Amino acid sequence: MNELDAEQFSYIIPLPRNSKYIDYQRIKTGNKADFDGYFKFENRFIWHYSYTAENGRKINLFLYENLKNREEKDYLNRIENDVVDYSFAKFLA
Repeated sequence: MNELDAEQFSYIIPLPRNSKYIDYQRIKTGNKADFDGYFKFENRFIWHYSYTAENGRKINLFLYENLKNREEKDYLNRIENDVVDYSFAKFLA
């Protein structure tokens, strides 16, 4: 990202879920009023919000609730099956 910034390029880069740049507070509340809105993509509704991170970069977050539910189910199944490094405490964090 620093090299792209140095060249003054505009770019979009997906961030990993554990990125220090991502603020999940709005998603954690579950309150849709905290989002900027939604859009429909391939017959799916995607909620979104944007903010500026401490480093000045613009962050756009998207929430597709069906995918979120599938991922939660998968994580909880791993806890039930005693998969290493999966715990309820980590799920809640």
